[in-house]
Amino acid sequence: MSDSITKSSESFMYKIYGILIITFLLGLPIWHIDEVIEDRQRYEQNAKQELVEKWSYNQVAGAVVLSIPVIENFSHQNTLHFLPETLEINADVKNITKKSGIYEVPLYETRILMSGSFSDVSAKVFETVDTTINWNKANLSLGVLELRGLKSLDIKWNGKTVASEVGDMPSGIIGSART
Repeated sequence: MSDSITKSSESFMYKIYGILIITFLLGLPIWHIDEVIEDRQRYEQNAKQELVEKWSYNQVAGAVVLSIPVIENFSHQNTLHFLPETLEINADVKNITKKSGIYEVPLYETRILMSGSFSDVSAKVFETVDTTINWNKANLSLGVLELRGLKSLDIKWNGKTVASEVGDMPSGIIGSART
């Protein structure tokens, strides 16, 4: 009797080992498929990253600031900053799909039109006594976070087109386009 119990327990153990081996062998393709999926996801992220680096990261357009250098009390140099009294912003956003290999990446192109007006700045400047305005060094700044995304900047001031250049926003605000 003990011989039959031993044989049946050995038979049971062989069945358990067989089931474990079959389970392991059937799990190998699933593990391999998971690895392929992870590789594809990584390739997709790399493709998106490459396209974004060629275009631009998230873009943020900030405030328009009029900066006017002045000399107060004949010796102290200062720069006064003014925000527009009125500012109207219109944006036209287009969805563009670019391909990188087998992957499609959605990108966005935006055309922004800003128009605004400043109140009489000279009246505010001359409220202080003995102030000289350096109009030749006055500039208009537009805070832009990611300069790579800026294709062109057309500025009209009092109906005249004004040249623009890339520089730093006053008071340490990062990246800006200046006139």
